[in-house]
Amino acid sequence: MDADNEEFEHIPWASLVAETRDPRVRWLGVGVGVVLAVVLGLVVVRVIGGGGGGTVVVPGESAAGATVAAPPAAEVPPVPVAITTQPPSPRLYSEAELLVDGAATIGPAVVDEADVMALLPQFEASAVAARAEWFVTDFFTVDGDVAGRESVRAALPAGAIEKVEVGAGVSYVEWARVVAVEQTDVGRFTVTVVFRSLAGVDRVSLRRQPVRAVAVGIAIDEAGAVGVADLPEPVALPPSLDVGAIEGESDDLLPESVRAAALAAADAWGSDATVDRSALNAGWWRVEVSVTDASGLRWPLVVRLPADS
Repeated sequence: MDADNEEFEHIPWASLVAETRDPRVRWLGVGVGVVLAVVLGLVVVRVIGGGGGGTVVVPGESAAGATVAAPPAAEVPPVPVAITTQPPSPRLYSEAELLVDGAATIGPAVVDEADVMALLPQFEASAVAARAEWFVTDFFTVDGDVAGRESVRAALPAGAIEKVEVGAGVSYVEWARVVAVEQTDVGRFTVTVVFRSLAGVDRVSLRRQPVRAVAVGIAIDEAGAVGVADLPEPVALPPSLDVGAIEGESDDLLPESVRAAALAAADAWGSDATVDRSALNAGWWRVEVSVTDASGLRWPLVVRLPADS
């Protein structure tokens, strides 16, 4: 080597340093960067696309970053939506709306308006009939109660009766039943009532009187208030139907099994039951029996049993 001419070779410092970085770390960093870029791109697309008719960046285009214009919001065809509607619920009528003459004909219930329109005439007829029976019972009851006679006067319209004088005697209505209701005008009815009373000169001599019939005028308003229109009017009793005679047969023809069954049925009523007569008709035995009840009175009754019993 020549000492006067030293030669130096330039060696890069990087070549002298041993490779200390792991290649896997570098690739991991590259992957994270790619993921962040994709996420950022999606966020930008979402933000821009949410506006009214802006431009939308479409990933995957050329490096020039081509854009596609979104159609205006007004031009986007509407998406059909199925709408389900429920039928209107039936009206809940309260008890007060179904009151007739101060008494509820039915309790609170869910009823259709059409059903109410069909039922209201029935309620109206029931109220009219009830008022007629009530009035007849009070009118023909005379038991010395002055308040009772005054209530009869108060039920009648003004001018219907001058004074309430019934004379001596006692009368109680045993029962009263409506047999006919005839509508004569709007809110006006003629009601036929049959009744039986117990009457006598005093309470000791009370006797059952023949069944009688009267017609009572009844009025009802739109609110359901019911009133008596006039005094009772005597009318004829409803006609009776002649159903014909019942034919009987000899008691000896009655099978013993049917006789025993008839007597057993009569024993539920009283005691000392006997068979008086029997008849076979259309596969049924009609058995007449007599039986004594707890009062000591003996009653004729009938028991019907099938012929094959």
